[in-house]
Amino acid sequence: MISGFILSRNGLSLNNQSYCVSVKVEQFWRYELAGESAISDYSAWAKQQLADEIEEGDWLEFVDLKALRFRAGIIKNNQLAAVVFIAPNHELPTRTWLSHLFTESPLSDEARSNLLAGKPGAD
Repeated sequence: MISGFILSRNGLSLNNQSYCVSVKVEQFWRYELAGESAISDYSAWAKQQLADEIEEGDWLEFVDLKALRFRAGIIKNNQLAAVVFIAPNHELPTRTWLSHLFTESPLSDEARSNLLAGKPGAD
């Protein structure tokens, strides 16, 4: 089983999901995902889900195939446009931390680095 989520400034039409719940919050849409089978190509899958967001944005990505972990983010106009986190279990970053990044403008270099680390930096 895999778990994950996508946060996106814009609403998405997610394809071929075993389980997907969407919630609109103030700054973004939140999609909670789960499935029984692994994703064969995380990057291609994420880019397909975020096709409209990718245009004119900076794509950040981290993949650990052995651990089945994937993290990606899209930065547009120095703001966070979308993030994707996938893991083989429910051990995922807090949505609260990530939601604050949607209000940060411009998005700092530290915040960009923390996105791929999957956790906020040290105070």
